[in-house]
Amino acid sequence: RLAELRAQGYPIRIGGIIWHQGIDDAIHGPLASHYADNLRNLIDLLRLRYGTSTTPFVLARSVNSSIARALTGNGDYAPMATVRRAQITVGASVAAAAWIDVDDLPNVNTHHFSAANQLVIGGRFGAAFLKLSQPRAPVPR
Repeated sequence: RLAELRAQGYPIRIGGIIWHQGIDDAIHGPLASHYADNLRNLIDLLRLRYGTSTTPFVLARSVNSSIARALTGNGDYAPMATVRRAQITVGASVAAAAWIDVDDLPNVNTHHFSAANQLVIGGRFGAAFLKLSQPRAPVPR
């Protein structure tokens, strides 16, 4: 679609990227341990392809869905916990990235949200994006 718009003469600039995914990597257990590296690589790829190295990237931490919480021998819920930890780590450690929490919002079928809560999530994405997009004052010397 972007190529079509460019061909029609529209200037295209991707100002930011939002991401709300992770449960599938948890459902397919072996993928969970690679989630952090895969997410970092995805951010790099999307920024290279559509923006700059500082294009804001905001992700929502996946809900702790029961469909992806196989109980381990030590009582931890994994691999969902692995994915959720990776999302926090990447959101907090990658430049111009952030993560939002949606754990306080009830979901309708273990991992989807009502229309009203999707609007709340959108507001949180927007607030995080605006915070990342603010010009930063130069550091005094």
